[in-house]
Amino acid sequence: MGSDFGVANWLVVLIPLVTIIGTAIYCRRYIRDVADYLSAGRVARRYVICVGGMEEALGVMLLIQYMETHYMTGFSLTFWTITSILIGMFLSLSGWCMYRFRETRSMTLGQFVEIRYNRPLRVFASVLKVAADILTELFLPAVAAHFFIYFFDLPLHYTVFGVTFSTYASLMLLTMSIAMFTIFSGGAVALLVTDCLQGIMCYPMFLIIVLFALYEFDWGTHIVPVMFDRVPGENFMNPFDISKMRDFNVFMLAVNIIKRILQRAVWIGSGSATSAKNAHEQKMAGVLATWRAGFATLMQVLIAIMLIVMMNHKDAKFSKLADDTRRALSLKAASEVMSKDLQAKFKKEIDHIGEQKQNIGVDPQLSKKQNLDTPYFDAAEATLKDAPDSNLAMQNFRTLYIQQLMPVAMRHLLPKWMLGLFILLIVMIMISTDASRIFLISTAMAQDLVLPFLKKPLQPKSQMRLIKMLSIVVAIILFLGSYYITQMEYLSLFVTLVASLWVSGAGWIMCFGLYSRFGTSAGAFAALLNGFVVSVGYMFVFFNWADHIYPWLARHGLVDGVSKWLHALSAPFNPWIDWKMDATKFPINAFELSLFAILTCGIWYIVVSLAQTLRISFKPFGVSWREEKLFNLDKMLYRGKYADDKSKVITTKWTLRNIFSKLVGISPEYTKFDKGIAYGVFVYTFIYRFLGTFGLVLLLNWISPWGVRGWSNYYYLTTLAIPFVVALISTVWFMWGGINDLRHLFIDLEARKRDFSDDGRVNKD
Repeated sequence: MGSDFGVANWLVVLIPLVTIIGTAIYCRRYIRDVADYLSAGRVARRYVICVGGMEEALGVMLLIQYMETHYMTGFSLTFWTITSILIGMFLSLSGWCMYRFRETRSMTLGQFVEIRYNRPLRVFASVLKVAADILTELFLPAVAAHFFIYFFDLPLHYTVFGVTFSTYASLMLLTMSIAMFTIFSGGAVALLVTDCLQGIMCYPMFLIIVLFALYEFDWGTHIVPVMFDRVPGENFMNPFDISKMRDFNVFMLAVNIIKRILQRAVWIGSGSATSAKNAHEQKMAGVLATWRAGFATLMQVLIAIMLIVMMNHKDAKFSKLADDTRRALSLKAASEVMSKDLQAKFKKEIDHIGEQKQNIGVDPQLSKKQNLDTPYFDAAEATLKDAPDSNLAMQNFRTLYIQQLMPVAMRHLLPKWMLGLFILLIVMIMISTDASRIFLISTAMAQDLVLPFLKKPLQPKSQMRLIKMLSIVVAIILFLGSYYITQMEYLSLFVTLVASLWVSGAGWIMCFGLYSRFGTSAGAFAALLNGFVVSVGYMFVFFNWADHIYPWLARHGLVDGVSKWLHALSAPFNPWIDWKMDATKFPINAFELSLFAILTCGIWYIVVSLAQTLRISFKPFGVSWREEKLFNLDKMLYRGKYADDKSKVITTKWTLRNIFSKLVGISPEYTKFDKGIAYGVFVYTFIYRFLGTFGLVLLLNWISPWGVRGWSNYYYLTTLAIPFVVALISTVWFMWGGINDLRHLFIDLEARKRDFSDDGRVNKD
């Protein structure tokens, strides 16, 4: 790989990287108070937030998650995700949670919780949020390091002057150091500027990868035959033929829709979420997010398609690349989970496999259990069957194989001149994600877990220094966690699992806290505690299943009994929920746990809050809870008599004449251009995507189900052709908007009047 990645490719990576680092250093001059460091002075405009948010949201781990999900499910599920897109449209157009949160002028989520509820809840909620943040991001450094190890085929260890170092640890240290440098240089200003700059740089790279995929892979002869060569119930294109997909199915989508509504505000922190010049700009940044991704989304789709086709098509060119990829990937994964002796045995096993080819229409159709990767998994299982902790080792092998398929496949597939562009893209989204996540966690720790306990407020420089020191602590925790923790099967399942620790309860306290007057501190405590207990209990079982719990059940002859019990409980919900006993994976997945946690947290929040506000007297555990009065939302949101500008009317009454504009989120703050954007989002998402590509298609298939040709034409238009045209327009649009708003950001920061008392404290007066 070293000879392929020549000097020109290294220059392609290093020159933009140096530019980004230099920009971060330049941003240092604009940091004069805490508001600058935490929220970019609250002067950012919509495009700089929107473009930077795209880069921050993409992330290496999310890219890996996307690839592993679609490698197992194809694109049949994307048809059903349109319902989620519709929900997202209404959330964006209405400014759900984000608009009101910006109105509170809170710098962190913890500050809002203290304003809305009380200080003890702020501390408790912040502890849970920081813990969930750290657990959720625990794989960020590991995923990035593994990506580079597998892409460049690096050895796991290297020696310098007789001292042996871990390549894995060294790469994590390098990537996190770059992220830390950005944080130390200029806080939220540096993050916002570099994220936006990286987003602008990435737009052309997205386009190049898209054009390569469209040139290299033919829709009719390569893509469609492979997608339809699946057993009934696991079709990769027909959304009505997916009943046998277990972990990624329609139930998962339903859970994600519920979570999307509730968790809109649960990850809010400092940075871009609080940096807008006003609530309207923050809202418009969310509305524009419908269009911003453009070629980024199309690139993800096409990379997933390339992986599926390359690994399963009988074409001589692809089958040879697939064989090289499987072999290299298997040996690399084996080097991490097997001893030297077992690696030699495994190599002999795969030497007998030979080149895998699938003659579509002749050979049996592929499935999740029986596919062209199966011989390599069988070889690993045969090698590991007598090894200590064989179940855990096999789980790790399978996880590494699926998660690192993309870097190894892209290494073999891309031409030499594109390798540098691809790595530059990965480096950019890696830096953006790592820096943003570390900054948000360290900010929450400082603002919500340290400062509330100080009798005297810190000076601005001391407060910023505290955040920087805590960011080092967070980076060390993430480094050690990534280095020692076991790889998890399916990143999306893992993220869902650990996020439920916080999201299941926080979703209710944020949504009701922003929109209702009856929610109480006791109700919020009850919801968070329930989410914590349910999630931690599940995590204990989940993490210990393969190496402790299942072996214990087997030793005591309980496997069959538990299996029958699980089957009976899940039978009414088949095929979407099907709990089958497995030696390596807990039968109940994270999506099912997440829904249970969310529903029970909501019950606790509503029942306890209503019990207090309705003055129902009860004493759980012998403790008498104080009755609460209805909360003053106008004061928290600076509305009505509490508004700074009493003449400015933000809300209007619902009438027959304005009902449509109210549904689309139009308010008196909207300019004509803002209205055009909002109506455009509505037409594109609701009329075209939901009614056209979902509702109409649903009706047509109810009348007469489509075959291969119908679904082939559908996905060609809705996945490639129309998104390509939209992406061309949005790329020019957002590149111009991002550059223009970057210029205004520096001008507004220079002109901003500093308020040194604006440091995240809550003034009870």
